[in-house]
Amino acid sequence: MKSLDKSTLVYRFLSGSFWSLIGALVSRGSGLIAAIVVARILGKTTFGELGIIQNTIGMIGSIAGFGLGMTATKFIAEFRESDPGKTGRIAALSSAFSWATSLLAATVLFIFAPWLAANTLAAPHLSDEIRIGTLFMLLSAVNAAQTGIIVGFEAFKTTARINLWLGIVSFPLNIIGAYVWGLYGAIWALVINSAFNWLLNYHAIRKEFFRKKISFSYNNCWSERDILWRFSLPSFLGGIMTTPVIWAANAMLANQPGGYAELGVYNALNRIKQVPEMALNIIIAPLLPILSDLLNKNNFKQYRKSLRYAQSISLVVTAPFCLVLIAYPEIALLPFGADFASNDQLTQWVLGQTLVYGCIGQVAYNIFSSFNRLWFGFGVNFIWGVVFLTAAYYTIPVYGAIGLAASYTLSQILISFINIIAIVKSTGTSLALTFLKNLFFVALLVFFCWIASTYQTNEYKIVMGISTSLLLAMKAFKAVKQANKN
Repeated sequence: MKSLDKSTLVYRFLSGSFWSLIGALVSRGSGLIAAIVVARILGKTTFGELGIIQNTIGMIGSIAGFGLGMTATKFIAEFRESDPGKTGRIAALSSAFSWATSLLAATVLFIFAPWLAANTLAAPHLSDEIRIGTLFMLLSAVNAAQTGIIVGFEAFKTTARINLWLGIVSFPLNIIGAYVWGLYGAIWALVINSAFNWLLNYHAIRKEFFRKKISFSYNNCWSERDILWRFSLPSFLGGIMTTPVIWAANAMLANQPGGYAELGVYNALNRIKQVPEMALNIIIAPLLPILSDLLNKNNFKQYRKSLRYAQSISLVVTAPFCLVLIAYPEIALLPFGADFASNDQLTQWVLGQTLVYGCIGQVAYNIFSSFNRLWFGFGVNFIWGVVFLTAAYYTIPVYGAIGLAASYTLSQILISFINIIAIVKSTGTSLALTFLKNLFFVALLVFFCWIASTYQTNEYKIVMGISTSLLLAMKAFKAVKQANKN
């Protein structure tokens, strides 16, 4: 471990990950607990309505965001040392453009909310809640650009403090809103939380620019507009092929008999799987700025080493959590109450999504982003969207939420192999083979856990879940030591 301490790359990665994790534990942990309480207050059907509203808002928000958060992270990380003036202009352009696109999208959603609720979601009574959600969408899209600026400076202590405060404030707001005003109050709680997030981000950006002695100015920021077409546009199109596709599949389920009740369970499971996924997103946040910086310096050896660290961290963060719940799926929905119980197969398929994401999805996206190959990412997302929606169209009417979850997971597995082929071209064969071996190793562990879940002995399920998690953690730790030697 002493050799690890002497490595500048490892210090940057682990230091950023540590501070990001601190904020994630409070913010995401309190968010999950609040979601459990809100689900018990609202009930399965109304919680499903909350889920479809959030998906609808997220779908429009992904369009409004225009990929500006990722754009700010990559280019600020790349130029913050070599060209402070360009850094300030890029940050200002990201901020201004995010406000413009978000306001336009919020206006359109507000106008068409009644039509959307009645004709697409089969729930005309949700139009007012969707209109309130336009404020949440507006602020969330702007917050994404702000967070991208902060991460570009590798200011992970700052993001940790922001997440800590968000966790503290949002927890009582979500519960009080749902308890006193039901679905209406739950939506307003999201709006207030986003406004508080914007305020914290705003002050954090001002302090960071003052500390780095960089001028944040809107003057001449339009001169950097080429990054919008080279990077933001393909990132935006990739988002269009992701979030709206997920929303469309959820809308298919909502239009089935009893669909909102099944969506309530699916929404609850999504809240559970978001804990390791959100933790991973925050912990892995140092990766893109580090990769962009290393590419700018033509340091490919350190570049590949950082990717090995990243996948090992991704597996440790996501896989143990999922393996335990795949082996013992009954406990996943236990906190939500009896109304959400008896959905073991659905639980296993949903957690399979997180496993694929942790094995390859997150790291692959950072590779393509650092190489500025997001047009390829758009093509991959397009293939995924076609496969996912086609499968969902045929399986949802027959299997309901299980069909939705299985279609999502299997389409992700297909895309993972395409990503590995692309990684060979970007970084070489050895790294891609390492990723592929880890993917098959995790698949083997999942098989053992699935077999364990078919047994009646709860003790056996727990032992298998914990044992496979320890095996994976040992393999990941060994991979980090090996990467450090190379």
